[in-house]
Amino acid sequence: MPHRDTQAANSGERDYDTLTTQEQEAARAQWVAQMDARISDLDLVEHFCRSGDGWVEADGDGNVVHRAPRNGSTTT
Repeated sequence: MPHRDTQAANSGERDYDTLTTQEQEAARAQWVAQMDARISDLDLVEHFCRSGDGWVEADGDGNVVHRAPRNGSTTT
C-alpha cells in the first residue's frame, strides 16, 4: 500500500473498511507510529503551567493529588 494511501485512510479521506486486511495492518502500524511520536513530545505539565491551569493526578498509591501550576504546590 503506498504511503499516501495509508495516510488517506488515517486522515479519513479514504474509508478504512474498504481497505484489504494487509492495507488495514499497514494503516494501523502507521497510526501507532504517529501516536507514539505525538505522545513522546507531549509535556502536559509544561502546557498546564504555561496556561495557568491546575491539574489532578494520582500518586503511586492511587491518592488524588491536586497540582497548582503557579507555585508547584500540591494538596491531597
